[in-house]
Amino acid sequence: MFYILGKIASGSLVSEIEFISIVSDKKPRRGVLCSEHERSMIVPVIMESFATGQARHQRRWKKILIPLITLVILIVLIVLFIRNLSSPAVGTLSQTPPSQAEKTDPYAKPGNFNSKYLTFQYPAHFKSVPVKITGDYLEITAYSSTDNTSKQINVGVYKGSLSNDSGISYHQQHPELYKEDTSRVGIEFIKLDGTENTFFLAHNGLIAAVSATAAYANLNGEAYYVASSLQWK
Repeated sequence: MFYILGKIASGSLVSEIEFISIVSDKKPRRGVLCSEHERSMIVPVIMESFATGQARHQRRWKKILIPLITLVILIVLIVLFIRNLSSPAVGTLSQTPPSQAEKTDPYAKPGNFNSKYLTFQYPAHFKSVPVKITGDYLEITAYSSTDNTSKQINVGVYKGSLSNDSGISYHQQHPELYKEDTSRVGIEFIKLDGTENTFFLAHNGLIAAVSATAAYANLNGEAYYVASSLQWK
């Protein structure tokens, strides 16, 4: 029977068929022409066999293709994930608005000092630091910079007069270190290396010495800022 199917499928069988009986168990007879009845029995068998084989072939391909497609999709997802991890971050940068920056920095604005003897204003980015009252001082207040500039501001009040003050005399006696400058708010001395700026102000037998120092000689008018805002009581 397989021989007949092969002949028919190949198209070599036109009028003579090597016929194998389907309904009997007799040995095949070679060289016998098939009747119309026999042909009508063989053709449906061939078509059914062909359809069955084709369906089986399609099922086999489905079993292969579905896992293959799933594997390809998985590989693509892994590649995209790795590429996303290795690529540089893309986004936008934002800065804190000034109003919010002031909230996080308590020293972002100038401060005010008010005592028994005087009042004054000190620059932004300075904070009060503890200091001991020594010698003839009635009052001492000190401030340190908060912006890593290593600046200091000191204000001391003591009894005396500008004409015979020892501090003024010391600065005047060392011109190699200090330069005396005319100021509208008092007597001013500027250290030649740029690390100190000092003002002396007098009122009713009291002297206020306002001094700003900077280890890196980066003073920017801090002493004048305090001295020009100072008011006696």
